[in-house]
Amino acid sequence: MKNFKYPNLVFLLLMWLVMGRILAQSPQNLIVDCPPQFNLTEGEAYDTSVTGSPVILANDGGAITITYIEIFNKGTCQNHNDIVTRIFTIRNAAGEQSRCTQLIYLKHLTTSQIYIPADTMIDYPKNISLSEALLGHSLNLAEVKITFIDTKISNGCTIPMRIRRLWKIDDLCSGTLISLTSFITLRAYQNSFLHNSQIVTNICDNEGVISITPKGEFGPYSYQWNNGASSSTLTNLVAGVYTVIVSDQFKCNQLLTFGLDPISTTADIGGRIRTANDYRVIPDSVSFSNPTNVKKFCFSQNGGLHYAFIVKEKTTGLVNYNFTKKSDPLNSVSTKDILLIQKHILGLNRLDSLRYLAADVNNNFNVTASDISELRKLVLGVIGNFNFVDSWYFLKNDWKTFYKSNQTIQSLLFTGVTIVNYPRQNADVIAVKMGDIDLSYKNNFASELLELRSNTLDCSLNMTNTIVQANKNIDIPVYLNAAQSMYGLQFLLKAKSSLLSMEMVSSQLEPEFWNLNNQNLKISWSTGTKLEWNPKEPLFVLRLRASESIRLDELLSLDPSFLNEYYDDQESSWKLNLNVQHALSSDIQYLIYPNPTNEGVFVQSNSDEPSQITFYNAMGREVRNSTFSNSAYIPTHDFYPGSYFYKITNRYATDHNGKIIVTK
Repeated sequence: MKNFKYPNLVFLLLMWLVMGRILAQSPQNLIVDCPPQFNLTEGEAYDTSVTGSPVILANDGGAITITYIEIFNKGTCQNHNDIVTRIFTIRNAAGEQSRCTQLIYLKHLTTSQIYIPADTMIDYPKNISLSEALLGHSLNLAEVKITFIDTKISNGCTIPMRIRRLWKIDDLCSGTLISLTSFITLRAYQNSFLHNSQIVTNICDNEGVISITPKGEFGPYSYQWNNGASSSTLTNLVAGVYTVIVSDQFKCNQLLTFGLDPISTTADIGGRIRTANDYRVIPDSVSFSNPTNVKKFCFSQNGGLHYAFIVKEKTTGLVNYNFTKKSDPLNSVSTKDILLIQKHILGLNRLDSLRYLAADVNNNFNVTASDISELRKLVLGVIGNFNFVDSWYFLKNDWKTFYKSNQTIQSLLFTGVTIVNYPRQNADVIAVKMGDIDLSYKNNFASELLELRSNTLDCSLNMTNTIVQANKNIDIPVYLNAAQSMYGLQFLLKAKSSLLSMEMVSSQLEPEFWNLNNQNLKISWSTGTKLEWNPKEPLFVLRLRASESIRLDELLSLDPSFLNEYYDDQESSWKLNLNVQHALSSDIQYLIYPNPTNEGVFVQSNSDEPSQITFYNAMGREVRNSTFSNSAYIPTHDFYPGSYFYKITNRYATDHNGKIIVTK
């Protein structure tokens, strides 16, 4: 037994006998006849349609189910056969089962059975390899290794193509090597350029993939795509048409074309998600009641549908899904929105239904001062998100037909669509940003609105520049000057990391309108009516302490990422600036010598701050200027003889004027 050539087969037969004995111990109403042993040649099909299935001889237990497993035992040069052991399991509805085993022998081909045509004409096949079409079997044999080298003997790439193929046939058992030659006239040569392709289509953004592998035998193949790529696999593709010129080893080529469709054209269900003023919104997530039926889903920033998905089974009726967005709560929410709510409460300007829903951030069926307080805390950064609502809600497109007064926004939510026919690509959704009363949301909100805010009116925060000494407290008064009536403002005053502390010493504003946090002072001020303050007094006074000596204009600035703005009586938004005024000093002194001079003058100052000196001739025309710190030499050798006036300017001092005389 130890010399038996198929040890795995011995084990299987023993298991089969054991199972048969176990099954025989109890009466069986299921009797089967297994298909007989089958002898084939390698390369031939051996599925059950060829080799047969068990025959049911007796059964009174209901419907029959037949399954099987296969074990492949590779043969050797001694037995010249591969053996397939197919173990059938037959069950009926009553739970009875029977097993049987079929052996299938696959006899190895030998070199004597390999037929090589000497001269032939053939169409290049589409579905099998050229070698298989010529030989009648594949090159993958157990005892014979077949290789070949092709040479084109016809001129150019015209069809039919004339090929010389040198075959090498290696007998793996005896070691014998045989060389044979075929002359092949190929029609349908273009089929040699066919490729298998794996494509990811239904594109949302740029997740498209095209991967091709050659079916032909005239490689290596090279590729030149219309997007400049030269590999056989392309990734990160957008929707579109992609063409590739495929060249073979003979420098012949063929153009192949592949198309990637956008999901906006192939979606089963989709639509737009937009605000009331038609700006696109991308939710954080989508939830499906039956997610296993969704083949692909995406949000898209591209044109067409804003969201789209493809289903596995196109069932009609209600398809339930909904959108969620809780991120970015401050986006499009500003003091202007609070001002509009205040005017609504005061009866100065009524909100329509959609704005009313957006204003109810406390989710209590109406709009009150508590909603204002919640929004103010959000703008000031006291809270990081809404406490009672999500940042966004997504409503049915026809929500107005269901809306009643004192109704919460949650009762109007989009929950899916009813499908009668596919595709359904008009399942649009209205997006509502909570707190966005002026509908200022845009896709790139901050950058766009900052550009739209005008800077023409003289309304600004004002401070006097000074040196903040290291580790010493200094009080900084900040004034608010306005050339017109203001109905609200907001700004974020941000300090460098060298600031150790910032305190509010005094303020004309109530504490509810400002928030001091680390190196930031954020102010949101509105009452619903014209703002009142004393412009002759500081709007507030800050006490600062820094770790290094630093100028005030280098320590504090308005944060450009925040909307630093104010609002007029028409609710128009204007940019608010920070104006750091420089205190003038009478302590800066200048010395100019020699005077008179003929070659040049030296100018000296007791200040390290840059100064500028400008010379004018007797007609008042500028002839020279120079910027210096402490000292500089100004040449005058090219001046005409005569008197010249000069003016020295420094942003921390009053202008200094004088006259020099140039001689020759």
